[in-house]
Amino acid sequence: AALLPALHYVLLGFSRHVARSLSDAGHHLSAKTDLRFTEAALKALREEFGYRPALSPAQFLARGFAERKFMLLHDVVVLAKRRHNEAVRRRRLERVRLSNHKAD
Repeated sequence: AALLPALHYVLLGFSRHVARSLSDAGHHLSAKTDLRFTEAALKALREEFGYRPALSPAQFLARGFAERKFMLLHDVVVLAKRRHNEAVRRRRLERVRLSNHKAD
């Protein structure tokens, strides 16, 4: 469970855009036990990112599987950064469109 705080941060603390997109999709990850959070996080990865984790929630929380855990965490960081950057890009484009529209 040593990487659990990192997974929690990547999905809920790193970007409000990522956290909001998961929440808007019905994936509520806050205020859960370690097992329930891990189950919900891996389900969100499957449903929202199309990512198939190589580990079960029980394996993620168990001792061992270090390499697979780090690979999973790396993949989640890449997916979260991509989702964050897409949201920021969309927001910037909306602002530009609004400012251009007001200038007309």
